[in-house]
Amino acid sequence: MYLAVTGIALPRTAHDQSRCGKLVSRPDLRPGDLIFFVTLKDKQVDHVGIYLGDANFVHASPSKGVVVSSLLQDYYVQRYHSARRIIP
Repeated sequence: MYLAVTGIALPRTAHDQSRCGKLVSRPDLRPGDLIFFVTLKDKQVDHVGIYLGDANFVHASPSKGVVVSSLLQDYYVQRYHSARRIIP
């Protein structure tokens, strides 16, 4: 999906994607930034979404398919890891 929209190829896994681009602080998020989460017990990045703005992001939910969620939800607040800007 990212390649189709931006023309930029990313690694396959969220963990590898979390090493691409420039690190961005949470207050500096802009639409298009990738946001990363640790959702499993192995404490490695394993989930990624694309920031939309207004604390919302789009991501693939294992149970619901592609969804828009809020970064303000407790689940995501507790599991937030980092963000990266791929598009300058």
